[in-house]
Amino acid sequence: MDRFPNSHNAIQYILSENIDVQTVLDVGVAAKTAFLQKAFPDKKHILFEPMVEFRDGCKISYEDKKIDYELHNVALSDIVDPDGRVFYNKHEGRKYIWSGVVPKGIEHYHGQVHPKRDIKIYTLDNFLADKKYKKPYYLKIDVDGGEMKVLEGAKNILKDCSVIQVEASLHKSQDQLVWNNLPWFQEQGFRLFDVVDMYYIDNYLWQIDLIFLNHTDYERIRNKSKKNWDDKQWQFLQ
Repeated sequence: MDRFPNSHNAIQYILSENIDVQTVLDVGVAAKTAFLQKAFPDKKHILFEPMVEFRDGCKISYEDKKIDYELHNVALSDIVDPDGRVFYNKHEGRKYIWSGVVPKGIEHYHGQVHPKRDIKIYTLDNFLADKKYKKPYYLKIDVDGGEMKVLEGAKNILKDCSVIQVEASLHKSQDQLVWNNLPWFQEQGFRLFDVVDMYYIDNYLWQIDLIFLNHTDYERIRNKSKKNWDDKQWQFLQ
C-alpha cells in the first residue's frame, strides 16, 4: 500500500501486518479521537479526559458511532494524588481547552499563572491494576506536554501494549520533549515506526505524532523487507 504521514494511513498499514489490538487506551481524548474511532469501531475505547467540558460532546460522538467506551474524567501522570490539581486554559474563540497536571507548590505553567481545578490524578499502572480489559492495547497519549510523565507512570502496562502513539511537541522544555527521549522507548521494548500528523504554527513545525511498535512486531515487519536494495519499494513524499 502507498504510505502517507498521517495516523489513519499508519494504522491501516499496522493492521495489514496483523498487529493485534484489542482495547484502545486514549489519554487526552477531548471530545473524540476520530482516527481511532474509524480504525477501531469494534474495539472498546477507554477514554481519559480531565476537562469535564468535553464530556457531553464525547458521549454524543461515541454513542452516535455505537462504539463501546468508558469515559473517565481523571488526570494521568507519574504520581497518584487523590487531591491533585490541573492547570487549564480556555481559548473561547477556537473552542479549545488545554490542561496540565500541577506539581505541588507550582503556581506557574509556561511562565504564566492559569486557573486551576481539583481533580484526582492516577498513573496508568495504578488505574489499570484491577481492570480486566482485553489486551493488547493501543495506547495514544496527547496531554499538552505531559506525555513523558504519563509514560513514566505506565511502565508496568507497556508490556501489554502493541502500539504507542504519542504527541510530540518540538517546543517544550527539554525534559518534556518526547523527541529527546527515544532511547527511553527502546529501553521499554519499543521502536519508532512512523512520524505522522505534522502540525505547523505560523509556518514552522510545531508538533508531530510518533508511533512506536513493540520490538517483536517491529522486527517481524522489518525482516519481511526485501534484502536487495534494488528490489525495495521506494516512495518519496514531496
